[in-house]
Amino acid sequence: MSELARNRRTGSVHVAAELPFSPELDDGGWECPGCGIEMIPVAASGDRLYKVAPHFRIHGQHAEHCSTLGPGPGGSSSPSASEDAGDAPPGTFPRKLRLAADRQEVVPEREPAAASAAHVGSPKAATAPQPHGSASVAGTLHRIAESYLLAPEHHGEPLEIDGCEGSSYETCFRRLKNTNRPSRLPRLVWFAEIQFRHILREGDVAELTLSPLQWIRNRSVVRPGPHYRIRFDMVPWTPRRRNAMFAELERRRVEQQELHHAEAEERVNIFFFGRQDGEDAMLFHVEDPRLVCFFLLPKV
Repeated sequence: MSELARNRRTGSVHVAAELPFSPELDDGGWECPGCGIEMIPVAASGDRLYKVAPHFRIHGQHAEHCSTLGPGPGGSSSPSASEDAGDAPPGTFPRKLRLAADRQEVVPEREPAAASAAHVGSPKAATAPQPHGSASVAGTLHRIAESYLLAPEHHGEPLEIDGCEGSSYETCFRRLKNTNRPSRLPRLVWFAEIQFRHILREGDVAELTLSPLQWIRNRSVVRPGPHYRIRFDMVPWTPRRRNAMFAELERRRVEQQELHHAEAEERVNIFFFGRQDGEDAMLFHVEDPRLVCFFLLPKV
């Protein structure tokens, strides 16, 4: 299944996982970023529950020269060594996160399909955003987190996220770990494995439990305490975004459960940009679904 396509109206490249939460991308149609053949979004409307992840289906066949015919993203949740974009030049990754409500859309000049394929160059580079027009501005966290995973050599590249205390890929991302004493954490993009226990849901509020926890010492005995959690208060969200988030949370929970029972070497990790609760340091709040994404990473 293809995960990348270019919007014909804006000329910008997006991953299918963005579509359920980004109704502004509904219009314009989609095409392969390598050869221009029409692509059709599948399981991406956000108005119902799907058993499969959002993806693009090709309408016809790729051109012979299409760079996307080589090894590419095997799934939106699992960048692999074959997708390493470390040889891509600096500047090919998003340098800024700006949600659509705050963004003046930039429509870059369109290139012929052949020229577009030429500057993509290889399947590796095709997995990263292009450095033209609005490509340096990401509308969701997904593209930025994927770039962080695919190109560790370029973690020094600048990155601007409103409210984030970091200023580069290296300083904006941090893994959430176990703690002995919960404390105020810097506002960054945190990531951690998720638990596959049932997701707590009360009305339009959902709470996801993460694997990192607090270790509690009582004299000479150390026992596990509460886990970090993420709360999604979806009351202000549109029905489309609520449905898409509930579906994604449950799908990822089941995926994590299956990986655990199969004793797989990878686990589902959530990447999120939110705020820590004012009273409970083990609780985070995420207020926009575009500030969350999931990837498979080696278990820790």
